[in-house]
Amino acid sequence: MSRLGVVFRRAALLAVMGSSFEATASADPIVLFHSTTRSIQGAADLENSLVPGAVADSFDDGFASTGVFNSSQTARVELDGSRSFGSASQNSTIAADGSRWFGSGQVSTGGFLEEQIFTGNTFAESVVRISFTLPTSTAYRFSGRVSAADGTTGEIELSGAGGDILRIDSSGFGVPDVALDRSGFLLPGRYEFLASSLSNFSGAGAFDFAFSLGGAGAVPEPTSLTLLGTALIAAALARRRKAPHHG
Repeated sequence: MSRLGVVFRRAALLAVMGSSFEATASADPIVLFHSTTRSIQGAADLENSLVPGAVADSFDDGFASTGVFNSSQTARVELDGSRSFGSASQNSTIAADGSRWFGSGQVSTGGFLEEQIFTGNTFAESVVRISFTLPTSTAYRFSGRVSAADGTTGEIELSGAGGDILRIDSSGFGVPDVALDRSGFLLPGRYEFLASSLSNFSGAGAFDFAFSLGGAGAVPEPTSLTLLGTALIAAALARRRKAPHHG
């Protein structure tokens, strides 16, 4: 077999091997979920210090699976002119194949006390928590924002065995609005994703995010394999031209 034939054969073998690797990677799940928790919670109560007992209201709604979670609720109470409320909402989606998740959440709390003899409490929270494992090195892309006013806090973070990979925090008494766009690669391993907004005094907060996972970084693309084969062929032809001819 000629030298050029050997090069063609090696390039074809590389292409077959690449296709095999790619098929194996595609057969693996992008992400293995250990748990998903998406929830909203809230409560409000009022009490007259001169009269025993209190009036209270609360809500708790959640979804522990992939798909869409869309919920909005309010706890509200009134007593002799005083009032207190806590509301929370969330609209989030997790793709069934684990390739992406996105959504938003809001909280709001407040109230009014008619006289000093009244006491009241209020609370609201919207949370997205995802625990997952990647079997292969995987590209990711994230964009998100958290905002907070008065007695509200918010955060979005992605953490792994080595600590935080990305994190943004906001506080109504500190940094009220923070945004971040980031992309990179995640190594095989277990990760925790969290997005939350919490108010337990008086104020409003929100978060929104979009997170997506791509293919395994270690798998060569078909285009790359084609270029590699072409380069091998070109190199062989160049060596053949330079080789001395024997009459």
